[in-house]
Amino acid sequence: MTIGNGCISVSIGSTNPEKIKGVRKAIQDFYQPRCININSLNIDLGVQQPIGFDSLIKLAKTRAYKACSRYMESDLCVGVEGGIVRIAGYVFNVNSVAVLRDGVFYLGFSPMFVVPDKLVRYVEDMGLELEKAVEKVYNISNIGSRGGLISLLSRKVIDREMLIYIATVMALSSM
Repeated sequence: MTIGNGCISVSIGSTNPEKIKGVRKAIQDFYQPRCININSLNIDLGVQQPIGFDSLIKLAKTRAYKACSRYMESDLCVGVEGGIVRIAGYVFNVNSVAVLRDGVFYLGFSPMFVVPDKLVRYVEDMGLELEKAVEKVYNISNIGSRGGLISLLSRKVIDREMLIYIATVMALSSM
């Protein structure tokens, strides 16, 4: 990608620091621009806990689109959405990234990991967001901005930033 003066302008449909750091690092590693200018936008989609791939894709695309609508001069617009999917009787956490460039969406996903049953019960039976379930079970608030659930479960071997990084690279690779 050749962008003007060697800089890439990116708008992200989130103000979550884990998402912003993961997207920034992926774009830096993928394109190796001279600089990256990031605009982030807090977007409330009014959804408690995204469940299923269709929902994750739709919400990530909506985030990217809304970010582009606000920052129209952006070279890339990125939406990141985390949620759960049920496969073969297991509940997994996964992140979806949608990158909007020149009116076309490019999608990527992070690796998935199994969500512990004690958290699934809060999400499915009580309708809580996964972050709120973590707060109840582990007494840790704002886990999504503090390394994510994967950081807790993997003993900080992997964090949310890394998952977002991988999902963003996957989306950029499909361009």
